[in-house]
Order: sequence, then C-alpha cells, then structure tokens
Amino acid sequence: MAWRARRAGVEELSAVSFCATLRVARSGSEPLKMYRARRLLDLLVWYQSELVELGKERSHEMLEIRFRPDSDEPPIVSAAAEYRRLWEAEGEKIVRQFATTTGLTFDVHAMDARVFEGTSQSDPLSLRASYDKETKLGTLIHELAHHLVQGHTARSAGSLDRPDRQRENHELIDLFLFDVWADLYGQTFARRQVDVESRRRPMYREVWAATLTLDRVGRAARLQVLLRTRGVEPSREHRRERTGSP
Repeated sequence: MAWRARRAGVEELSAVSFCATLRVARSGSEPLKMYRARRLLDLLVWYQSELVELGKERSHEMLEIRFRPDSDEPPIVSAAAEYRRLWEAEGEKIVRQFATTTGLTFDVHAMDARVFEGTSQSDPLSLRASYDKETKLGTLIHELAHHLVQGHTARSAGSLDRPDRQRENHELIDLFLFDVWADLYGQTFARRQVDVESRRRPMYREVWAATLTLDRVGRAARLQVLLRTRGVEPSREHRRERTGSP
C-alpha cells in the first residue's frame, strides 16, 4: 500500500537523521550544542507532522465493508465470500481511484453490505448474489459511487426511490463511473459493464448513451458543474492536480 511504503521511508529517514544529530549534539561548544538541540526538536516536529499526514492518507485508502449473507443458503454464503475476497484484493485501489477521479473521499470508514438474491442498491448497500465475478466487481463499484456522492450532499441522500432522482443520480455518477472502471481494469471491462447496465433498464441505457457522447475531459468538466450545484467541492489537492493552481 502506498501509505505503508511512505511511512517506512519517513521512519527510516527520521531515524538516520535523529541518530546522526544526537551523536554530534553531545560534543562541541555550548552554542553548537544548543543549535543541534534545536535541530533535534525540528526533526521531531517534522516526524510528527508526517505521521499525521500519513494517517490522513491511510484513512482515504481504508474503507471496511462487512459482507453479510442474507441467508444460510450455500449460493448466498458463497457469493458473500466472493464479494469479501474481491474487496480485500481491490478495495484500497478502488477507494484511491474514486479520490483521484472525483476529488471526493468517503465520509465513513466502515459499512455493512447485504448479499442476497435481489436488485442491488446503495442505501442500504445490498448486492445481488448471482452475478458473475466481473459483474460483482462492477456493481459494487457502481453502488459505492452512489455512496460517495451521497456522503457529500444531503440532496441525493434518500432520493433513489423517486424516478426523477434516480435518473438525476445516475446522470451524476456515470460522469465518473466509466473512468473509474476504465482506469482500474481497462476500457474493455468498462464497456462490458456499460452493456450489462444498459440491459437492465431503459433509463440506464439512455443515461449511459448520453454520458458517453462526452469525452473524458467533457465528463470531468460536467461532473464538477453538477457537484457544485449540490454544494460539493473537490479536495484542494484534486483542484491543484487538475488546474495547477490552489
């Protein structure tokens, strides 16, 4: 994981610098000792600030999902286990990719997911058991996309049961969902998931057709416009990466 590699580097650098400075701080004139003591203090402050930033970085990468089978039927139990394995293998990459593509992070660090034989939905998170492995992964990312947006705006929360809001929410998430799929698993995977979703409901097919008339830059620009209408701003780091300015 990225944060683990960075933490190892911080710890190694700080340990080497601290030991070297401590050795020389015990010798020399009093003014020199005072200078070196201040240097030690600076190193400790830097080390602590780096650990704080690492904690933030880790929290953005971590999202625990507890996949719970809705019954003790073997196919349901097996499906929950497969979702669990997928998330253990791919979860951190998925969370990071959401943040990279949208500038948004999840407002929770843990959630439950019901695995059953029914229509998948985001709130509460519920996932169909009988999908093949690839569709399980694509659908999980889809439902998490809803969660990501709902966590930043009250307007979409609880609105998915209304037909007008269903379309509105899919018009929003599809602007980044295709690119999240494609960046993680390639264009072919993304296109297959669009085809799967388009066969489920006419509304999905219509929204995907309209969304994919835009190129990636157009989708990203449209996404930021829609997010701002909901009072959502991407992180400062994301704005700086996209525009080169604070």
